[in-house]
Amino acid sequence: MKTFTRPIFRTVPTFLTAFLGLTASSAALQVNPCQDTITFELLPAGLQPAQVFGQNGIGPIGVKGTHPLLGGGVPNAAVVFDSSAPTGGDPDLGSPNETFGGPGIGLAGELGSPFQNAVALGKILVLAENLVDANNDGLVDDPDDANVVNASIEFDFTALGSVYIEQITMIDIETTQNPTRFRLFDPQGAMLQTVFLPRPGNNGVATVTINNGPVARAVLFIEGSGGYDNLRFQVWKDCNANGVLDSIDVGSGASADCNGDFVPDECQPDCDADGLIDACEADCNMDGTPDDCQAFVDCNSNGIPDECDIADGKNDCDGNGIPDSCDPDCDSDGVPDTCEPDCDVDGIPDDCEADCDGDSLPDDCEDDCNANGTPDDCEGSTSTTRNGTDVNPVSYTQVTPPAIGTNWLLAVDLAGNTASIVAISLTGPTPGVLLNGAIQGELLGLPPFATDADFGNHSIPIPGSCSLIGLSFTTLGAVFSPGTVTLYNAIDIVVGTF
Repeated sequence: MKTFTRPIFRTVPTFLTAFLGLTASSAALQVNPCQDTITFELLPAGLQPAQVFGQNGIGPIGVKGTHPLLGGGVPNAAVVFDSSAPTGGDPDLGSPNETFGGPGIGLAGELGSPFQNAVALGKILVLAENLVDANNDGLVDDPDDANVVNASIEFDFTALGSVYIEQITMIDIETTQNPTRFRLFDPQGAMLQTVFLPRPGNNGVATVTINNGPVARAVLFIEGSGGYDNLRFQVWKDCNANGVLDSIDVGSGASADCNGDFVPDECQPDCDADGLIDACEADCNMDGTPDDCQAFVDCNSNGIPDECDIADGKNDCDGNGIPDSCDPDCDSDGVPDTCEPDCDVDGIPDDCEADCDGDSLPDDCEDDCNANGTPDDCEGSTSTTRNGTDVNPVSYTQVTPPAIGTNWLLAVDLAGNTASIVAISLTGPTPGVLLNGAIQGELLGLPPFATDADFGNHSIPIPGSCSLIGLSFTTLGAVFSPGTVTLYNAIDIVVGTF
């Protein structure tokens, strides 16, 4: 898995951040994360900085100033000077020049001069004329630049390895003094270059382009007065070891840089060796490993990992990491089984289970008082009229169904007879047995019989016991007059819930 490590020099140490008042925005990275500029802007005037950081937080960079007038026992003669509010009675170090509305005074800095002082430099670095700190606040009381020869200011970049020096700005280098020599030394101590800096004159400003590296130390050898600012550099990075700074390889087009990080693509991971670095490959889940270089689940074979399909908006109603379109869907309604109602929690959606009464509630979730697997709502009573060989009159009818917990109502046509009988046979129906004598007609049930005598209308209570559901029996209607019984038709019954 690809990881990104922030270089230690990209973050200003906490103690220095607090001292300098840095904020997250003031430490924001430039486009080129290895490029920075030493400006001194966040340092207080009068400070003798032993080390500094670039305005984007790259550092530390050692600083040391020496000049013979202060003696060899002074650890650092370099001091921060505020050119926006010049001290020491030295307005020729002011910036910008008064012709641009600033505090600077001097012909070389005026409008129209070749070295016009048009842009505020803010804090700059000078060699201190004195190091008096009467109030012991750690700051020189009245900073000013010394006019001294055989002096120097050294910038030590060894904490960063080495750097590529791009440019430096100077102010108020008098034309009457010898030029400052800016010498660059490589990590082995060998001198790479000596640059004779221009002498812009009283309050004049000049910026010199250097463009050389790798530099471990850069030393200003000073022969007079003046101040220095805006030392721009890049941390030396040469990943392909061609002796050329990576950013120059990229900027010249010699190396591709698809992700714009100023590191040549040939130096970055390319897990599938297709010539496109991992950072520029599709990585839908942003785990640092290109999609082409990791095994992933792709249930719908669309070439996109399932987790990325879901992140892009495909439904995953149950949150199992599989798009709904790949989950089982027994009723093909587009909703996976796991997201459908399942009243009995058996893993089968209600819509895909038996529902005998069509009320959308599965049979397994309906009341089933006799536990026979058929819901009560689907166990209705049945009544079948039967009349053998049609000898008997069909004059016996059912008024209400034989449901448990009700009074079962029956009707027998008296047809002029004295009374009626309903005979109940629990042994079941039988083919008609023709009788003669006092009983006329076919006997359609088997004895023994339970009888209910009445006068045409019969009400037989059926207990509300679940055990009676499904009970079958045969009933016969009959009428009688003194000395004669006439048999009617039979009704075969199955007891139900309605």
